[in-house]
Amino acid sequence: MVFITAIWTVVMLTLGLDFTDRQRFWEPMFVSWAAGVALFGFSVVIALAQLDDPFAEGSSRRMEILMQGQEGPHVDYFLSKFKEAEQYAEIVEKTFVFQEVAEDGTRALLDTVTKITLRNFINDVGSTYNQPIGFSTEVPGSSARVLYMKVGDADVSLDQFIPGPSFRETYPISIGPGKSATVEFAIRRWVDPTRLLQSTARFSRAIKVSAQNNTAVNLSYECRTGTRERLLEHLNNSAPMPSPKSGSVPAGGKTNLIELSEVPPGAAYLVSVSAHLSPAPTLTL
Repeated sequence: MVFITAIWTVVMLTLGLDFTDRQRFWEPMFVSWAAGVALFGFSVVIALAQLDDPFAEGSSRRMEILMQGQEGPHVDYFLSKFKEAEQYAEIVEKTFVFQEVAEDGTRALLDTVTKITLRNFINDVGSTYNQPIGFSTEVPGSSARVLYMKVGDADVSLDQFIPGPSFRETYPISIGPGKSATVEFAIRRWVDPTRLLQSTARFSRAIKVSAQNNTAVNLSYECRTGTRERLLEHLNNSAPMPSPKSGSVPAGGKTNLIELSEVPPGAAYLVSVSAHLSPAPTLTL
């Protein structure tokens, strides 16, 4: 029926005939032709709607297509690992808040505030990310503690984070299909302010690091980036490195230190802070 309609339509187009002129065509033939055209158009629409679109398939189906029909335990294993999708950080924001600095500049009471927005690499697969929470104090006889932790807008109980000289634990964070999850936490501890070394545990689209000075003295800083191993060599063996970014954080002020983009796991940065031992000048009226 559709084939005959197509041939008849070509003939009429070739002869320049008016499709709608019922006076020149036998009415049953016109009706039959019109029905055939309608059926043909409907069939085309249905056929286009049924075309295979891999992007409209579920994640498991897309992986089956990628495996090109392979079967066996090795494929089952791969698919199970695929469902354990990794996550990446859309952005990591870290703020070093200096609360106190010792007179000799060898130690500082530091609040490290970290805020991370996490996403799944495979957008339509949900996953759980085990966020590491760890701290250790670098001053003998002192302890460190978690000040607060939030996942989204919900506060997390701090019962599992017992203050002490060191602690390392993980906290599970669920990331739904097509969604992101934000975790924020702050840790207070005594540190050597010249050795603030941080490294990345996951791929991060952006990292922003800043320093906030809540003390009464001005602070100077130097920032370096590289691999963790390279920065440790610099710290422990004074291995030469390119000139650092440097500047100062006035008393009561805040300064952006580092901005990185598309950062792979294993990358690191080192912040070294020193204090001006004389208090910041005060204005008198």
